[in-house]
Amino acid sequence: MTTEMMGSLRTEFAERFERLYRAAGSPPARIVCARANEELARSGLRWSVSPQRVSDWRRCRTTPARFEVFAPVLNILVLAARGRIGTTDEQLLDVQAWEALWQEIQRDEPRAGSVRTSTTVQVCPYRGLGVMTEADHGAYGGRTQERDELSRRVAEMAGTGRLIVLTGATGSGKSSFIRAGFGGTIAGRPMVGGIADPRRTMTGSPSRPAVVVVDQFERLLVDPRAAEASAAWLAECARRPGVAAVVVLRSDRIGCAGSIARLQDGLAHNRIDLAQPSVSDVMEAITAPARHAGLAIGDGLEQLIRADLGLRPGLGLQAAAAPLPVLSWALQHAWLNRERNTLTVSGYERSGGITGAIVHLAEQCWAGMSESDRGLCRDLLLRLVVPRSDGVVVGGGVPVSDLVATAGDPGAVRAVLSRLVDSRVLIADADGVRASHDALFSEWGRMRDWLAACHVGVEVPRAGPVAPVRLSAAMVS
Repeated sequence: MTTEMMGSLRTEFAERFERLYRAAGSPPARIVCARANEELARSGLRWSVSPQRVSDWRRCRTTPARFEVFAPVLNILVLAARGRIGTTDEQLLDVQAWEALWQEIQRDEPRAGSVRTSTTVQVCPYRGLGVMTEADHGAYGGRTQERDELSRRVAEMAGTGRLIVLTGATGSGKSSFIRAGFGGTIAGRPMVGGIADPRRTMTGSPSRPAVVVVDQFERLLVDPRAAEASAAWLAECARRPGVAAVVVLRSDRIGCAGSIARLQDGLAHNRIDLAQPSVSDVMEAITAPARHAGLAIGDGLEQLIRADLGLRPGLGLQAAAAPLPVLSWALQHAWLNRERNTLTVSGYERSGGITGAIVHLAEQCWAGMSESDRGLCRDLLLRLVVPRSDGVVVGGGVPVSDLVATAGDPGAVRAVLSRLVDSRVLIADADGVRASHDALFSEWGRMRDWLAACHVGVEVPRAGPVAPVRLSAAMVS
């Protein structure tokens, strides 16, 4: 490799690191280093990182000599960037891509001590609020039945011109499912993520169909003409021999999508719904990434997470009470508090667990709102409260139309709801919106204050059926 090429790689590393630092909100280097050094100490490594060294990496004065030293800094910044609304550069957040770039630099710039010697897992296998990709296929767990069903539909529909529609509530893991769960099983066959490019030629065969995917199709629905054009192009692709087309859609947008002529057949006859995951799916979402990365799950941790998610015998082991991204976010932070290569109960509890994740996400969303939006946020969240006759406060689903009907500014209400859903504070599905987890009502300090102002108490749940009484708009105001 020439000197110019090496210089280009170092420049790329520095520029990418600077972009990541800004995407993380430009946190003070001393705070980043303090947290990174805590992580290094927990991992049993004797090295440390200083603010000056971080500054040198950002300004292309040097590159990390050891990935073990760089990895904790990288993980802290990636977690911060993923938690900020608007960070969309997945490559910037891909720790494996960072390590690949670092290794490429090391191969042609060998330095004493630059070889990795630690067996401690340096890359967090949990994606948090981010999306798993085809590269994460080995770490994807669960949804086996849905993967088999989609594979069967792809084989049947290839070359017919008929579209397959994959739907699910927000937080059900649709994007990760289509990319890592399903996409990883069709390695070598063309796939298009995001908005389909009509200039791309898709070819496949009946035995190995090519698959065209448009994820987050709901984004196109703001412009019906664009949605019609994209659906028409997908149908045209699906008429080619050996080509199938899949539309991924939020279930709360099914009504709007029904007006798109090319989607009507798929919605009526060729739809796969990602329901709330089963207990086994949830446990696989915990254990599969750990197995793939070589992490151990400490004694008692799985049972604790099951309890936090509400997966209790006698209360119906049907589904998780929190969306998968929230679970993954909690596990990311438990990984930061791990003991060498083991996720532990103490590390999970130090990170706050599911409850801490919900509180953090709610507070972060609230912090980014204007005063007027905060007032709407308070009123909307209180409308989701169901105070039961035994004093327990739980969350209930409410149709969006009901929330909008009593609003003075429907557009503002929809905008605040959108922020709460995007932040994973609320879940949106075909029936309306609901809280991601009842910890929103029992543990978030602001919510407890609002409930107290409405003279609604928060009690620990007790066994036995009770009658819920929803707060009305008048009671909230």
